Amino acid sequence: MVNPSSSGTNFPNEKDFEDEEEESDENMEQDYDNYYDDAFDSSSDIEEVTVLPTPHQAPGTSTSRIGTTNNEYFCSVSSSELEKIKQIERKIEAGGKEQPCSICLCDLEPNTSSTLPEDEVVSLKRCSHIFHKGCIEMAFKSKMQCPLCLTWYAASFGDQPMDATMRVSQMKGKVPGHPDANGFHVISYSIPDGIQTAAHPRPGTHYSGTSRVAYLPNNKEGTQVLKLLQLAFDRLLIFTVGDSVTSGAKNVVTWNGIHHKTCIIGGPSCYGYPDADYLNRVQEELAAVGINKDLL
Repeated sequence: MVNPSSSGTNFPNEKDFEDEEEESDENMEQDYDNYYDDAFDSSSDIEEVTVLPTPHQAPGTSTSRIGTTNNEYFCSVSSSELEKIKQIERKIEAGGKEQPCSICLCDLEPNTSSTLPEDEVVSLKRCSHIFHKGCIEMAFKSKMQCPLCLTWYAASFGDQPMDATMRVSQMKGKVPGHPDANGFHVISYSIPDGIQTAAHPRPGTHYSGTSRVAYLPNNKEGTQVLKLLQLAFDRLLIFTVGDSVTSGAKNVVTWNGIHHKTCIIGGPSCYGYPDADYLNRVQEELAAVGINKDLL
């Protein structure tokens, strides 16, 4: 959850940007100094505030209900309805080839001689894709998401350490590429050392924590991304525990596939601004794990 505590915090220096996953070039130091002189009037331009309360979700609710509340996610498909669907597919597919169940690759024709519930053909309620009941139930145990169109059917949760904190503050200044921004949203993450749980690669093994600082433009779209990141953080999706691909360090806290801007300048190569497509890309990454603006 977001830590509402606030303390007098100076603008982070270069050591705050260090990251085994994301390291900026050493020759950026002079560029930073020049940028600070031009963008900021004084250290008083940094204002610690708490914004956008994060909704609090209980982990573990996404898949535990499968098998008892199937009707919430899919409904049965009769033989006549299935034939209508197949007729449409024959017109769409080149050569008139019928589509099998995309999970088991077997024919979707209901087995009328079978009394097994897993042989039933069902249609997902939100996207209408059809599967064998047993196939989609098995898929949902891993991820509550349509295998074809990736529509989510329940909240997703990650394995981020539970004692991680996220603090948001405001900082005045010019945001390269975002002339409409009223400075920056500054996100400060802190994850202490801990012991890996059953959800991590090596349960019972110590892992090293980390601290991260990231930046978003304080404008309409940047504020929306901030809200999405707060929701992703509360669902334990921002960080994970494992091995660093870049440094080779084992049993460390790492980013979990949702990219952050850890520098304020330098462009994409330095994980900074300007980067015209960044806000779109990060929203796509968030949507891929079930976090989108429809949840706000």
